[in-house]
Amino acid sequence: MGRISRSNMENIWKMHPSHKSGSSAGIGAVILTVILTAGMPGTLRAQSGGESAQRSVALTSLPASADVADTVLVRFGDRAVITQRDFEKQAVGATPNRYDTLIRGMTQDKLLLLYREDHPDLVTEEYLEKKLDDSVVQVGLKSREELAQRAAAKGVSWDVLRERTLIGLIMTALAEKGRKLAEDTEYLRKRYEQNPDHFNGTHVRARHIQFDTQPYHTPEQKEAIRRRLEELRQEILSGKKKFEEAVLLSDCPSRNKGGNLGLFPRHLQITEPVADAAFRTPVGKLSEVFASELGFHFVEVLERKEGNRPFDHPDTRRDIARWLEQETLWNALQETKKRYPVVGVHSPIRTAYLAEREIRPATRPAGATTQPGGATTRPAGDLRPRPPVGAQR
Repeated sequence: MGRISRSNMENIWKMHPSHKSGSSAGIGAVILTVILTAGMPGTLRAQSGGESAQRSVALTSLPASADVADTVLVRFGDRAVITQRDFEKQAVGATPNRYDTLIRGMTQDKLLLLYREDHPDLVTEEYLEKKLDDSVVQVGLKSREELAQRAAAKGVSWDVLRERTLIGLIMTALAEKGRKLAEDTEYLRKRYEQNPDHFNGTHVRARHIQFDTQPYHTPEQKEAIRRRLEELRQEILSGKKKFEEAVLLSDCPSRNKGGNLGLFPRHLQITEPVADAAFRTPVGKLSEVFASELGFHFVEVLERKEGNRPFDHPDTRRDIARWLEQETLWNALQETKKRYPVVGVHSPIRTAYLAEREIRPATRPAGATTQPGGATTRPAGDLRPRPPVGAQR
């Protein structure tokens, strides 16, 4: 999908007043409140997955005694891994169609934690401990022990709760870096002059086709998916298939409206790789196949509306400042992925342990219909940070 979507942890951060004030004073309390209200950490990110999510997960229930806990699902260079044991800590209560969303969120979280390990001054241990203590008071409890007991009753270990708080603080600290850059008018002017069409109101209309990949897909699996998409692109270029036919094979929900992503600016609405390809591709042409955190894509640009908004326009400076705040997170993720390449090894396993703990939605009474605004389907072209920035579903 193309449109930006973030993990719920980032959404929590975005909704909190500290996001606008530049302070992280209460973010820990917000995160802890959500954890204690929502229950299992997996419910923080889980959302409905599509058919591709259900197809890609290993659905065979294994005996509880099966030794699969140490099965590696994802490697980060030679620095870190996500194991089945790690996954099960996050996935309690989740049904298989949510596994892909969870593993994407876990992958982004691991990248942020690795970034912080390489930049320990970003969020120090002392600062984290202070925020945990502050949060205990802010959520109305008397001690860490009481908080740990409350979390345990919801199936959340202290280690998981502490990590969730740390990730929120990392994201806040990265955003603060962007906010500080935005205080420098000359820096803002320089960014505008480097790429005026990124901020002067220029918009592009495009449609795309996306084949999903998952963090746990092996390099061979990803290459096979890339080749299939390239073959589909060649069929369109040769006239063997019309775009309108080919788009029905797309994994993005936007296929239901012809792959159309609408009219969008260079930043903040469409995930970076998709927006970058759309702005580089001439009107009426197909881009090359390219990768994003969601999979492989190609775009066809349908229209380009040039903007003429000057730097001194308040909307221009606002958009540059907003992007700088997001760019710090995006750059941190890209830097870490370059240093520690994400390599898939094995799909998540639906063990008997997880199967016995699945929490399924209540069955809707016969004849009931979804109320307006109650749809759970992700927006067409939704990116997913997941953006990440740009990101994750």
